[in-house]
Amino acid sequence: MRILYFSDIDMTVPDGPSVNEQVFCKTLLETFPDTRFVLPQNNTKLAFLRNENTLFYPAPKKKILSPAYWLHAIKTAYAVKKEYKAHNVDLVVSRMTLLPLALFLLTGLFKIPVVLKSQGKFWFDKSHVPPKDKLYLSINEYISFGSIKNCKGLDTVSPQARTAIEKSAPNVKITVIENSTNVEDFSPEKTRRIYKEHDLSAFDRVIGYAGSFPSERGLVQLMTFAQNNQDRNFGYLIAGYDDKTAAIKQKIDDKNLGQHFIFTGHVPYTDIPAVLSCIDIGVSFDDVERAKTIGNSSQKVRQYLSAGCPCISIDIGNDFLKDGDLGTLVSPDDDAAIAAAILHWHNRITEEGQALRTRLHQYATQHLSAQAALKQRLAFWEGL
Repeated sequence: MRILYFSDIDMTVPDGPSVNEQVFCKTLLETFPDTRFVLPQNNTKLAFLRNENTLFYPAPKKKILSPAYWLHAIKTAYAVKKEYKAHNVDLVVSRMTLLPLALFLLTGLFKIPVVLKSQGKFWFDKSHVPPKDKLYLSINEYISFGSIKNCKGLDTVSPQARTAIEKSAPNVKITVIENSTNVEDFSPEKTRRIYKEHDLSAFDRVIGYAGSFPSERGLVQLMTFAQNNQDRNFGYLIAGYDDKTAAIKQKIDDKNLGQHFIFTGHVPYTDIPAVLSCIDIGVSFDDVERAKTIGNSSQKVRQYLSAGCPCISIDIGNDFLKDGDLGTLVSPDDDAAIAAAILHWHNRITEEGQALRTRLHQYATQHLSAQAALKQRLAFWEGL
């Protein structure tokens, strides 16, 4: 199969979607070495992309009323069409972002076979936004729905997202393929450099979170657990930062818990595997109402498991944690259940040691890897 991957995502940005696409593109290139790419200029920094198989284009700001942006989108669509024809491509693969005008032209006007991947929510509540933003969101929805209705098929990361999209595009073929991770990067072997740097060996157990928005995804719950379990010689490693982190850190210091918490601040993605390898138990919570609407397919959960960490996550999605004896699903508001889960996995680690970390990594390799997700996608694409 001859594939062309097109996106306007800057994969050098250390956030979830960018990391996801970078891992996907690497895996795609390993499986299909002749894959073509059409990507924004910033991606020239990525070593795995070669000039001979990649067309880089400048990416202007998406200003909805700017004729320059619309003209640029039209030129980009024509460039993708030219690559598609010149290299006898069978299928164009893309991940849709906001205001996808080039994608709209490719699927609608040019009738090029495009499949969309990792499709999430792209519609928003417009009832409380200014008129200018309401116009932007309305045009974005029109273009996005048009791209979806004209695409050859798409995969989405959760059953909730699939159900929501099917209501507006009932004739589009949709499958659910949850997020994956690069299991080669995330290893169950401890990284001594991080251990020494933060003196983690002083603790009997290290519980932590590494990623964006720590204040919303585990820091508050770990503060509560630490306050109620001060007799435990546990360390709490928080790798990441947001605008509420400093205030929570001050509360931790006011409660005389500061000696148990290690705040690394922002950590580049390249260091995240080393950080996770030093965590014994990982937490990854999310907003419950958001998860009910669009589902929960946390990439962080998969990274924890690949690094050999049992994970405690919200009780929406990620059922494999419970079914595979890989972690615990709890309500993020249930402090007692969170405490019981942490202590349960503390005891399991004491009993099973490295064998537990190895088992979790093996599960991730078999079921949650980028290679496993690509295999699912190929089966779906071939059946379209």
